[in-house]
Amino acid sequence: MRMTLPALLLAACASHEARAPQTVQEPGTIVGEAELAVGRTVAVASPRALLLELKPGGAMPERLASEMGAGRSWLSVERPRAFSFAGRDLLEGKGPFHPGGASFLFVQPREGAPAIAEPALLRLTGRVDRATVASRIETIAAPGPGEDFQSVGGADLRVLLGHGLDVLLGCVGSGDLDTHHWVRLVDAAGEPAALKPALEEALAGEGLEALAPYRVLVRRRTPGDPYAAHFRVRLDDVVVAAQARVVEREGALDWTWEGVWSARLAPPPSEGPNPWPKDAPPLEVRYKEYVRPPAGTDGSFWRTLLAPVALGADVGAAFLEGDGPLIDSVRERQRRGD
Repeated sequence: MRMTLPALLLAACASHEARAPQTVQEPGTIVGEAELAVGRTVAVASPRALLLELKPGGAMPERLASEMGAGRSWLSVERPRAFSFAGRDLLEGKGPFHPGGASFLFVQPREGAPAIAEPALLRLTGRVDRATVASRIETIAAPGPGEDFQSVGGADLRVLLGHGLDVLLGCVGSGDLDTHHWVRLVDAAGEPAALKPALEEALAGEGLEALAPYRVLVRRRTPGDPYAAHFRVRLDDVVVAAQARVVEREGALDWTWEGVWSARLAPPPSEGPNPWPKDAPPLEVRYKEYVRPPAGTDGSFWRTLLAPVALGADVGAAFLEGDGPLIDSVRERQRRGD
């Protein structure tokens, strides 16, 4: 949130600095790249994934050529990290942010066992009218005392939530000097709700639909104005905006959204394709192949290769290097079949 986020961001950076190596070796060398068109997109229901039919347009790096020659000519994109699950909803045209362009950056080592998942970065770009975003935000009367923002989760999570609120409330006139204060989360009936269970439900199902009933109550303070303004903001919009960068031009927002997934080369799907929206933006895949150093690859390599613009280096590294207790608890529930 404006003016209050720097302290949170410093806390997040400090936590990553504490576990960073004292010396950093050359983490790896890129030895091949390719631009791949996507022929068909298949939505798989269980386990939830996207399958992309790869169409090379020229010479291919060594491992890519070998795997495609062995029949692994599709890219299986699965297991989004944290809020990155929202990327599939965006690709399907849900919500106000409709992408006009979409690409995956998929990176894997030259030597490695087939079908091993590696990080992939989904980048979406588009334009949305500022008024469209503002129409989904309600102005409300003062909601009374709220909860302590420090209690809603770890520092990385608070940074993302705060950034999402800043992006959205900028559409209703918030300036750079305004401060946004999280008051509380409420459910469809307006009753106080806990954030963690709501996020766990969305993460387990990998969809924004579970968040649609929830609203975040926010207080805005403007320097020199003795009266605060209060808003009710959709939680699903906050989660999307949390990993977005926006630039305002002529009453519209040019936006870039990025999320980190896992991906692997796979054979063609055996099941029939599930319906995929005809108006979904065309996908392309940027492929990179690298040689590992003798000691393995450290987190700085992924920060360099994937470089998430919306997350920032430190928050992005947290998602790549470890999912944290919230994601761990979701996966444990999935393993138990809850």
